[in-house]
Amino acid sequence: MTVLLIEDERTLADIIAYALEEKGFNVVTAYDGEIGLRKFHSTNPDIIVTDIMMPKIDGFSLVKQIRERGSNIPILLLTALSTADDVVQGFETGCDDYLRKPFAMNELVARIKSLVGRHYITNDDCERFTVGSFEFDVKGSMLRHNNQEHKLSRREADVMTYLCRNMDQVVSTKTILLNLWGDDNYFNNSSLHVYITKLRNILSKDSSIKITNYRGVGYKLSCF
Repeated sequence: MTVLLIEDERTLADIIAYALEEKGFNVVTAYDGEIGLRKFHSTNPDIIVTDIMMPKIDGFSLVKQIRERGSNIPILLLTALSTADDVVQGFETGCDDYLRKPFAMNELVARIKSLVGRHYITNDDCERFTVGSFEFDVKGSMLRHNNQEHKLSRREADVMTYLCRNMDQVVSTKTILLNLWGDDNYFNNSSLHVYITKLRNILSKDSSIKITNYRGVGYKLSCF
């Protein structure tokens, strides 16, 4: 498994790289966002672990550029930022998970394995769902409607898959968070709300489709 690590604090980057290599990962390191973007294209990594505050290209911009190129590679943000808005911004640009500094190395390893494992499990899944006038291709992370295609981020596709597999059933927020994020804390809850909103915006082309929020309980995908 190849990890592209982008971190401008060289000492920290070297410590992380060494620890990951000790766990059996192949690590490609970049010390700024511009070099990181070049190495993304040249090394074909399995996952990107990137800092946010970096010279030349910051983490948010890096994620945005990678998603605009159509890649759904798992991306984990390392952040010293602490507000909910910062975390939500990361998810809105297309990251899949985040980890606050300082962090335990075993937690970083667990997050990487979880994201990459989920990525390949989903990509091996040939499920297709018909929801109203939409078709959802799980493997391709694609929502299709009247010959228009909407490419979903990895996390958006995970949420959509979970809702489709539980069509017409209320799925508790806690269940979704624990299964997809591994933690039901406030920040992950806010991130889930962002993804639900983005899915609603896409699905609004068919007025018969609803994602209902049962406050304090969970969400239900239905088609009338």
